Amino acid sequence: MQQQISIESLSLSSSTTTTGLAFVDHIYITTASDLIDRQTNIKRMFKQNQIFNYKWRMKWSRDTCNSPANREELYRKLNLRDGPINGEKKKRQCAITMEHIDIWYDIVARNSSLSLILEDDAVFVPFFGEKFNRTIYTTIRTGALKIGGLENCIKDKPNRSKNNDEWIEQDPIIVIGGCMSMYDKTFQRNQKDAQPILTVHKESASRCSHAYLLTACSAQALLRQISVRKNIFIQSDLLLNVLVIASPTLQSFWLDPPLVYQGNRINDLDGIPSFKRTSY
Repeated sequence: MQQQISIESLSLSSSTTTTGLAFVDHIYITTASDLIDRQTNIKRMFKQNQIFNYKWRMKWSRDTCNSPANREELYRKLNLRDGPINGEKKKRQCAITMEHIDIWYDIVARNSSLSLILEDDAVFVPFFGEKFNRTIYTTIRTGALKIGGLENCIKDKPNRSKNNDEWIEQDPIIVIGGCMSMYDKTFQRNQKDAQPILTVHKESASRCSHAYLLTACSAQALLRQISVRKNIFIQSDLLLNVLVIASPTLQSFWLDPPLVYQGNRINDLDGIPSFKRTSY
């Protein structure tokens, strides 16, 4: 039976971090150099929520992703099968997928306790910071999240069996973003002031990749799973799903209602022009 945990409405003081979010030591935002309006919107939301010390990630573009000079790095990091990445859509998606991969490498290298990864179309709900901190304290209190870096990783033993409902003995991915009107089936989405809940989703991990949290352990587990076999290219949303399902240690948690929505799927009151076009 699937477990769900209610997010308690407690009076909490955020732990001391340089980011302004409880226990988060690194924040990454994937973007492109020409998406100035999205970057401005992110900066505005961060200032409003007193969030600091974040990193923009914009190394990859359609051109750099498909340049012969970068082929070795790209194919090595994604552990791709031989052959070209075909199709214009996949060539565009390659850039944002590689930004996510590079972020995972950086999280491991920095031995991050907890990192927040956002795409530049992220839109926060009101009182984002307070709701975020309550969520993190709940994950720690229930054992879903362990703070402390690589020393807390779950060992990938050869005989370890996957448990779709595992809550504690796992490396967590915490999905705080909504996508395509996907909610856990137990969430009472039509009820006013519905109680926020946290649920496990091993078999449908990411919803989308525009707002999620990783520890150094979960980033390491993602990279380890990539290395297991040669892969075909798939975009970051689907890649997260495939890796979590296949991994014996990774577990995905969904927060409902989400704290972050995609700019092209809401009523955009701020009028961000690039929300109206496909950018990747």
